[in-house]
Amino acid sequence: MKITLTIIAVIGIALLIFSCTNKTKKQKSETITIDPNELIPGPIQHENLSEDQLTKIKSIHQTFEEVYPISLEETITNFKRDLNIDKEINLWLKMKGTFENVLNEKQYNKVEERKDVFKIILMRTMMSKNEVKSNVEINELSENDADYILSEFEKQMNK
Repeated sequence: MKITLTIIAVIGIALLIFSCTNKTKKQKSETITIDPNELIPGPIQHENLSEDQLTKIKSIHQTFEEVYPISLEETITNFKRDLNIDKEINLWLKMKGTFENVLNEKQYNKVEERKDVFKIILMRTMMSKNEVKSNVEINELSENDADYILSEFEKQMNK
């Protein structure tokens, strides 16, 4: 099943809304699972993109197309739906940097391993490190691999 960037963004927003804690009351955070088929893509926010934005989006698409097989056109459309497109592009560039660094370091040969790397990075943009470790199903990689990927993502985010 293909999940578009918009669906992922909506899931992320839903997770953020439902996982926020009230400062006056202590509450346990809880991950809410939403069926992606029930999500409706948001409206286009940006009809025209700059050449710089398109170049970055094409680079992002090229990096992830093996593990996230959607068309370039769909990728561009998904970015056009973002309210703060440059912020979203920059986040995906950090994801791209993490993905490339991990693959260069670990030399994962199987597509399923690379899919796990992508899944860990993507889900980390929507939930805490501990929630990723507790909730994300990893098929091919070890817990140590997941820890390494998460630490590499943190390094990218702090650049």
